[in-house]
Amino acid sequence: MKVIIMRHSRVKYIWKKWYTSDEFNKACKEYDSSFVEHTEQNLPDYNYKNIYISTLPRSRETAISIFGQTHLRQTELIDEVPLRSAFDSKIKLPLWFWNFAGRIQWLFNIGRQIEGRLNTKKTCEKFCKYAL
Repeated sequence: MKVIIMRHSRVKYIWKKWYTSDEFNKACKEYDSSFVEHTEQNLPDYNYKNIYISTLPRSRETAISIFGQTHLRQTELIDEVPLRSAFDSKIKLPLWFWNFAGRIQWLFNIGRQIEGRLNTKKTCEKFCKYAL
């Protein structure tokens, strides 16, 4: 079986440079529900029988623009890990900080994040069993 892993098309969302924790959490949710820009994709010519996509709208939009409606199998097992602010703050901090701190918390399985690295690994293993 051949597996192609691809990212969604560019998301139509403009990030600000500074956020409070609440603003950052809201922006992450808005990003996750935003549409994508349609771009040309040049993929190898394979017989695509099973195309697995996440449940995020941007994943479905991208797949339909490339493959059409056929053979799309949606599963939450490959959804991107949602990101939250690393702590509560009324002080605006730079976007890069929120992204960095949240991913460090993910790496070290800090409960503030919705999912940690160990849970992501378990989900990945579930997907491999599901898809094979």
